[in-house]
Amino acid sequence: MNCSKTRLKLLDFIDGNLDQKNTANVEKHLSGCDVCRGFFTELQQFNILMHTEKKPNVNPFLSNRIVETMVLQSDTPSQLHRRHFSKLTAAAAIAVLVVAGIFGGLEIGNRITSGLSSSQADHPEISSLVNELNHEPLEQMLFNLNTPAQ
Repeated sequence: MNCSKTRLKLLDFIDGNLDQKNTANVEKHLSGCDVCRGFFTELQQFNILMHTEKKPNVNPFLSNRIVETMVLQSDTPSQLHRRHFSKLTAAAAIAVLVVAGIFGGLEIGNRITSGLSSSQADHPEISSLVNELNHEPLEQMLFNLNTPAQ
């Protein structure tokens, strides 16, 4: 057996994974080749070092923090329901405010226009703006929302 074939089989030889024929061939080659025997000795020492070396210590605090964070973030169904309910409540409150703002603005506009009809001479600049609005289709529709249909 030559050196390159022997070196390919050295790890299996060290681990005891070779059959009897190959084990005998590697042992025969190692007994006659000083270069391969030196390589075998270094490989054995490295293998022993790898198996006996203590595994690195993992920082327990980091793993504890990660696990705690995962536990805190996992929601039970009641927590999920509570979180979604609070979001829906906030959305409903905003919708109520928007609707109240629209109808409040319309009511204010109606009061202004009804007040202007009695005293248009007192505020000519507002009177001209209201007259312009009355000619716009959208504003005209908005002004007529609260008036009874004829």
